[in-house]
Amino acid sequence: MSTNSSTANSTQTDVLCTLDTCPLSEAIITYQPNIAGNAFFGALFGIMLLVQLGLGIRHKTWSYLVAMVFGLILEVVGYAGRIQLHDDPFNFNFFIECVKSISHSKIRIANSDT
Repeated sequence: MSTNSSTANSTQTDVLCTLDTCPLSEAIITYQPNIAGNAFFGALFGIMLLVQLGLGIRHKTWSYLVAMVFGLILEVVGYAGRIQLHDDPFNFNFFIECVKSISHSKIRIANSDT
């Protein structure tokens, strides 16, 4: 084993990519999500969440209410993640927030009917 402590990687640092320093083709997603479209859908699901809360409490459909509210919260979180991805498409945490939230929300909403 070599005792030489200098390696090729010892001078390199982990440089985070930004839109200014790296091309978009190297990002996790190769496009910038539209802020207006994602804000619209996030707000729409937020309004549906409030309406669902009111209807669920009024008609006392508790299990349906819980499943729908949980699914709609995940939708709002997912679209918020897509808005965050617009400014930083290289951030893996925003990507996971977006993908997991939106895909899991569909399961919760579909499950609320059973």
